[in-house]
Amino acid sequence: MNNPNIDEVIEELKEDSMNDLDVLSEVDNKQNEEIVNEARHQIQEVFDEVNEEKEQLDDEQMKDRLNKAKEDILRILQATKEKVILISKNEDFIQLVESSKDFLFHSTQLLKTGCKQVFESDPVSKIRNNESVQEIVKKAVDLTDSIRRSDTLKQVIDSAEEVTNKMNTAIFKGLKKILKDKEDME
Repeated sequence: MNNPNIDEVIEELKEDSMNDLDVLSEVDNKQNEEIVNEARHQIQEVFDEVNEEKEQLDDEQMKDRLNKAKEDILRILQATKEKVILISKNEDFIQLVESSKDFLFHSTQLLKTGCKQVFESDPVSKIRNNESVQEIVKKAVDLTDSIRRSDTLKQVIDSAEEVTNKMNTAIFKGLKKILKDKEDME
């Protein structure tokens, strides 16, 4: 393996995967705890295998191995999600886990981004080509444009300016009156 960042990426992917399991942990449920711990063990095994193989693989083979690891992890996370829903007696927990549609999507994106970043050498292109960064920039540009074009916002700003000017005038008149009254007393 020629890529020096691989250890960092593997560790980050492992940490992200383990954090995803935390979402599936239900307090005071021994069965849930056993299922989540088993999933942790399975994910750890996947990363142990990747770490053992990384020295014998070139960059392209490592990329393929990380993709396989990603698929294995997603399979483990999905199976764990299904199991914890089945054994849970807490309706709120079940709804939370079932409604977390973004759970696996989030996991996939983190793993996908991590795998891609390992094999890109130019750090600027990593950031520029990162889908998450592109999405954030696009949303920021769209929001800025909509704010800039908003007639309501322009009216609010004009009103705020008018109110602020009236308030400033009233405050300064009051201060002048206080100072004038104080001079008259002396």
